[in-house]
Parts: sequence; C-alpha cells; structure tokens
Amino acid sequence: MTQRSLFLILPIGLLTLACASTPRDKAPDGAAPATDSSHGEEGKDDTSEADKVQKKERELSYARLELKIARLETEGNERECKSAIEEAERELKEATLDREHFVQFKKELELAKSKLDLDRGAQQIEESKQELSELESMYKQEELAALTKELVLTRGKRKLEMAQRNFDLDQKEANDVRDFEHPKKLRDLDEAVAKAEKGLREAKAKQTQAASEKELKLLKAEHEIDDLEREVQKMKAKPAKVAKS
Repeated sequence: MTQRSLFLILPIGLLTLACASTPRDKAPDGAAPATDSSHGEEGKDDTSEADKVQKKERELSYARLELKIARLETEGNERECKSAIEEAERELKEATLDREHFVQFKKELELAKSKLDLDRGAQQIEESKQELSELESMYKQEELAALTKELVLTRGKRKLEMAQRNFDLDQKEANDVRDFEHPKKLRDLDEAVAKAEKGLREAKAKQTQAASEKELKLLKAEHEIDDLEREVQKMKAKPAKVAKS
C-alpha cells in the first residue's frame, strides 16, 4: 500500500468512529429531553383520588350538621304542637264550662227573675184594683166635694194602669228572654264548644302529621350519613396503584 492511499483511508476511519460513538437517543440542539409520562399520570391519579375522598368527607360533615339541625327543628315543632294542643284543650274546657254554667245556672236564674218580676207586677195590679175598689166604695158612702172625689179616683186608676203596663212589659221581656235570647245564647255556646273541639282535633292531627314528617326527615338524614360513611370507607380502602417500572 502506498503512502497516498494510507492518507485517504485514515480520515474515513476516523469519521466512522465518531459517528458510532454518538448516542442514538440524543435530542437535537435546543430540544428538551424526553420525560417518563407514566410517573406523571400516576401522581395525578393519586391526587385526584385524595380530592375525591376529601370532598366526600366534607359531604359527610355537612350531612351530620343537617341532621343536627333537623333534630333541633323537629324538637321545636314538637313544642309548638304540644302548646297548640294545650291551648285547644283550655279553649274547649272554657267553652264547655260556659255552656254548662248557662244551662244549669244562669238560664234558670234569669227565668226565675223574670217570673219574679211578673209575679210582682201581677201583685201590684191586684193591689191597685183593690185600692181603687175600696176608694170607689168609700166615696159612694161619704159626701165629699166632687173635685176631691174625682182626684182620688183618678190617681187610683192611673196607679192601676201603670201597674198593668209595667206587667205587660215584664211579660214581653220574659217571653223574649225565654224564646229568643236564651236559645240564641245556647246556640252560640254550642258553636263555641264545637269550634273548640274542632280546634283540638286539628291540633292533634297536626301533631301526628308532624311526628310522621319528623320521623321521615330524620331517617333520610341518618340514611344519607350511613351511605356517605360507607362511601368514604370504600374510597379509603382502595389499594394504592403500583408504580410502573
């Protein structure tokens, strides 16, 4: 081999050696080196699962507070229903007592007073009649001035007339009390009792409804808490993902 041929082969060999020593996965100038995407995805999944657990735990805390509020609200409703029933019972008792008092005492008392007034009026009429009759008999036997006689007899007649008019008014008033005022009063008292009984029935019905609504509301809240607790436990019990090699 000549010296000239040796000079031509030597650069070619050096160029081949330089190419072989260059890494194939070397990034071009200005390009960022490649990263392993599997590790990033795994970290993202772990963060997402933790966020889900935290969110579910918050929902559980809110549900527990809502249950507490629901219990307080139902306790308040129970107190209101109880007070309403007690008030309705008092009203019914008072209405019943008023009616019994009227029927057993006041009605008879007013009728007795009316009868007494009529008896008194009848007595006055009878006495006035007797006095007038006596005056007339006396003046027939005695010789008195005509003016005096007329004056005395006129007074007697007026007294009798006034007694009769007073009796007639007492009679009408007694009839009005017996035939109108007492029946109307009794109807009003009966209506008051009926209204009080209705109010008591409605108060008890409302209490029963409120109790059912309370039971349903609390059951829903308790069941929601149970469901959330199970979900949180399941989420926390999930095995951690194995990192890819």
